Amino acid sequence: MIDIDELRIFLKEKSYSKIKEEFLKHDSFDIAEALKRLNGSELILLYRFLPKKIAVETFSNFDQSTKNKLANSFTNKEISEMIDELNLDDVIDLLEEVPANVVQRFLASSTEENREIINKFLSYSDDSAGSIVTIEYVELKEDFTVGQALDYIRRVAKTKEDIYTYYITDDEKHLKGVIKIEDLILAKDDVILSSIMRNSGFYIVGVNDEKEDVALLFQKYDITSVPVVDNEGRMIGVIIIDDILEVIQSVNTEDFQMIAAVKPLDTSYLDTSILVMTKNRIIWLLVLMVSSTFTATIISNYQNLMLSLVVLASFIPLLMDTSGNAGSQASALIIRELALGTIKVKDFFKVFLKEICVSILVGVILAGVNFLRIVFFVAPQHADKLKIAFVVSSCLMVSLTVAKILGGLLPIVAKIFKLDPALMAGPLITTIADAITLIAYFNIAKWVLVSYAI
Repeated sequence: MIDIDELRIFLKEKSYSKIKEEFLKHDSFDIAEALKRLNGSELILLYRFLPKKIAVETFSNFDQSTKNKLANSFTNKEISEMIDELNLDDVIDLLEEVPANVVQRFLASSTEENREIINKFLSYSDDSAGSIVTIEYVELKEDFTVGQALDYIRRVAKTKEDIYTYYITDDEKHLKGVIKIEDLILAKDDVILSSIMRNSGFYIVGVNDEKEDVALLFQKYDITSVPVVDNEGRMIGVIIIDDILEVIQSVNTEDFQMIAAVKPLDTSYLDTSILVMTKNRIIWLLVLMVSSTFTATIISNYQNLMLSLVVLASFIPLLMDTSGNAGSQASALIIRELALGTIKVKDFFKVFLKEICVSILVGVILAGVNFLRIVFFVAPQHADKLKIAFVVSSCLMVSLTVAKILGGLLPIVAKIFKLDPALMAGPLITTIADAITLIAYFNIAKWVLVSYAI
């Protein structure tokens, strides 16, 4: 943990070497956590003591307001120095985090060649594979010998993100094959790379592929890097496991928030303003509140029946809660399976049949227990206790079946329409299931308890 007060003392005493030494003892994440607690002038001043590489890593860990504050403080000289000292991949990572006016200043200080590369990578969609590509990979030619390849790798390895997999390309950057580090270690120095490279059996992704799909590829096949090609099959970079872990974390966070009927946050909870938090929550709450009007309408349409047999009203919470919980169980499982890729859209009818079978078995058990509970414990003295128990238990069967089918199928329907399956989560399914449960409940009651129906 960095002692902020100690840094302030070093700053006041102008002990700049001690500040640098202190920073070198800590990880970039810990440095960011410490610096963001400082006021504007202290933050800007202390940030300038960070080595350029650590400064970029630290910058990526700041919240957006701190990033903007720092980025706007960069002088043109500092921007030029950063471009000179950082590799192009780090510059691109930095520019993805700063305001547009700062990006323009960086581009103005770059060479024409670098400017073209930076513009190309910044143009990729945030959801695409191109947005998480690194261009710092080892590229070899197929006519290299193993000895030449190893010599080249030793020279460039320090500036590369991935030094365990090497990519064989032609003069136009078309990917010809892949070589792993173990292939080079086990081969003799005079062996030509074309004779040991793998020209099949490896995975390639397109620059416009969804990065969530790329994450599934990493999870399914347990790979650590994958080459990325453009629409013409030319290699533009690689995606490594470090970047995929961030994608997986981001996707999981978004899904959890959407399951709770909250619009996904762009920043952490503590860094999100009250107004933004309110805006993200109120939309779904309004939708659910308005949709619950259907539930109220259904109850009001059967108020005469409830007035005639008040005990019916006491079972409404049980039925609605049970159906809502059943739907949430099914939706949570299906949403997760869709995220992992173990369930596809083509499995729609398999899910449908399985949820029907599960709901029947669960429904029979719960309905049986509920029937006995009502007869012997809830309404043992009521003249129509058997009829009441039948109404509630049969409705429980219906509501469970409907809720589980909705919970299992709605996420797949969302996937069919290119929507996030997490949208079809607990609160929405519960609202729909509640309405169907009440309609079934009152109609069964009206049919069975004829003497009470008006």
